[in-house]
Amino acid sequence: METTVSTPVRARPLGYVPALDGIRGVAVLLVIATHSVLLFWPSRFDDIAPGGFLGVDLFFVLSGFLITSLLLGEQSATGRVSFRGFYRRRALRLLPALAVLLAAHLVYTAVTGLPLRIELRSIAVISLYVSNWYVVSGHVLAPGLQHMWSLSVEEQFYIVWPIVTVVFLGTRRSLRFSVVCLCAAVLTTALWRASLAHGHTVTEAGRLGIRTDTRADALLLGALAAYLWTQRAVPRRGLAPTGGLAAAFLACCFLFVPPTNTFYNDGGYTLVAVAAAIIVLAVAEGTRAATHAFGWSPLRSVGRVSYGLYLWHLPVFFAVARYTTGWRAPVRLTLALMLTVAFTMASWKFVEVPCLRRKDRGRTRQVVGPAGSNATTSTPSGTASQRDASHETPASSSGQSGTSGYPDGLKERSATGSEAD
Repeated sequence: METTVSTPVRARPLGYVPALDGIRGVAVLLVIATHSVLLFWPSRFDDIAPGGFLGVDLFFVLSGFLITSLLLGEQSATGRVSFRGFYRRRALRLLPALAVLLAAHLVYTAVTGLPLRIELRSIAVISLYVSNWYVVSGHVLAPGLQHMWSLSVEEQFYIVWPIVTVVFLGTRRSLRFSVVCLCAAVLTTALWRASLAHGHTVTEAGRLGIRTDTRADALLLGALAAYLWTQRAVPRRGLAPTGGLAAAFLACCFLFVPPTNTFYNDGGYTLVAVAAAIIVLAVAEGTRAATHAFGWSPLRSVGRVSYGLYLWHLPVFFAVARYTTGWRAPVRLTLALMLTVAFTMASWKFVEVPCLRRKDRGRTRQVVGPAGSNATTSTPSGTASQRDASHETPASSSGQSGTSGYPDGLKERSATGSEAD
């Protein structure tokens, strides 16, 4: 299915921006740090960074930015958006690695005698990308799979957003119209979340953090940032210091504001997403401070494999915590991290990279401009667009006891070094 646009407005193309991988790296490390409490329990290690679960918000904002930039770029370059190509690329990026993880977890559950019924139900709702609503309805996911809710939020966004972008907010629309609509949607989401939070218990209010309708503001703010950036409407003057203030605000939330604080449902989630969007824009615009901070090579390397890290770290942490009772916490953490890295790299080399190559070949064939020019952008390793927008993000603890964090913003990363899809 394709939607044709008459006389598209030329959108600014988003090439490969290495520092965006660094943002992914920060996001997934925050999630992993938050979940590491499983290996230190019952210590108060989580008090060091109680807001680390907000790494999920970084993923959401980055995903919204990259996916929307990709859609606008394709629509501008070719006059249309191939929905079939879009969903094919999303499936190749997300499904194979997830399927391997779920299969491995099912084998682990069967061999170790964990409840099989809960496992099978969890796999079903995760595979259908509705696990967040499953948890909201009062059910629990199998141990080690609680973080999958964020994948559901992102996938639900991916299903709807391309259609909304092309039909209602595409390049045929004025920038002012798109900005007003997106700002109204963000404000509506924030007010809706705040109204639902009042009069509920802490547990019920916490579940608002995993509902698609109450977390959409982060994805929408990422999309808003993409509209501003692709239309060259981001003021460079003052962006660097504003980005510094945004980073300081996020650091304060990470260090001092736990997930149970009413601040988040009363507008805090939106403010966090605004700050994250400013940082993404600072990186995309290439401001010196942001590029240096997030362009550090080790951080970018972590971001490149963030999807696998997000998928594997929590199941490994639960397994290690289960079988190493009585071990010293540093030893348990070291073992868990080593196993997580091993599974992540195996997933990257044998599952993700082959699928990313297939995805890239399909995109190279599909995204061709009207005059036959390739609409993808060059990257350090070849041709690619900024494609791995989704990521797949880690999950926060909002709806599951003992877990927080996110990945899917971990989202996907292409083998050729692109970001968006």
